Amino acid sequence: MDAFQTFLEQYPAYADTAFIDALRTKDYARLDRGRHVYLDYTGGGIYADSQIQQHHQLLRDHVFGNPHSSNPTSLAATQLVESTRSSILDFFNADPAEYLAIFTANATAALKLVGESYPFSNGRYLLTFDNHTSVNGIREVAHSRGAQVTYIPVPLTNMGVAADKIEFALFCLAPHNLVTSRWQQFHHQPINWSKHVNNRQTIPPHGMGQPAADRGANGAA
Repeated sequence: MDAFQTFLEQYPAYADTAFIDALRTKDYARLDRGRHVYLDYTGGGIYADSQIQQHHQLLRDHVFGNPHSSNPTSLAATQLVESTRSSILDFFNADPAEYLAIFTANATAALKLVGESYPFSNGRYLLTFDNHTSVNGIREVAHSRGAQVTYIPVPLTNMGVAADKIEFALFCLAPHNLVTSRWQQFHHQPINWSKHVNNRQTIPPHGMGQPAADRGANGAA
């Protein structure tokens, strides 16, 4: 009996994710060929072989023009772009009456767009110390428009922000705009902090008191 079969007998639950192994073999075999261990999925996902093949077929079988014109090839490109926007909104269960998908070169360009267009005047920009450089860069725009910038400390012991620190900042330092890092969202803090800000219902310290709807929470990113 080989080592892998012994492992399967000792840990039978491993077989429950066999479809991931099949997907890796089918669409990401280059990882094994190159002996890669890729972990930076929050920074950028890896494209699948099937995506390359399907995109190649799409370009090979169709002619796409400038989506801002009205000729047949341009209308075909426009339809494809708008269909993509719709698919993105559907994926996030986002109401198209409230949200719009905007394509940018990368996350840094998207953050720059948000920072330069957001009405920061007389507000507060609240963020954690471990945010991406591009998120930290928005503070200069906030400063230039009269907003106050507040950082929530991140202890090095566990790289997590204490809930009471966020509660205090949201409840006592409003109005504010909350920006948390992907690391915080994925590993330490619940994403519903943004929901509280968007709903203008901030949780008071220790969960006591009434929602601070009248304190003017401006939004979250």
